[in-house]
Amino acid sequence: MGNMNKNNTSNKSKVRTYQIYRHPSGNIRAVKVGFSWSAAIVASIICFTILVIIGYDKFIGVAPIIIAIVAFAFGMAVNNIFGDSLIAKSYIKVNSIEAYSKEQAVCFLCSKDGDIK
Repeated sequence: MGNMNKNNTSNKSKVRTYQIYRHPSGNIRAVKVGFSWSAAIVASIICFTILVIIGYDKFIGVAPIIIAIVAFAFGMAVNNIFGDSLIAKSYIKVNSIEAYSKEQAVCFLCSKDGDIK
């Protein structure tokens, strides 16, 4: 991570860990490790919509708890599911890299391996 400095990142950026997957054809993908806020938000919206359709008033006391549990579960699981789907498509887990973005993680691996595409 020697090339990561304040000049190439915004003040809001944080270093995150990415799992790097490589396909035998040479394609490289990066998947963030950990919680996915976008998955949690989408899951909570879908869960709320389902509760409204089946009758929110039946669940009025526990609805926020149900929504929170579903959102947390999806937020924790979605990145692992995506990594597993890449493995099912013949990708191989190559490395774990800390970077500011998926793109930077992939570029860091390419420059380290010497095969920039």
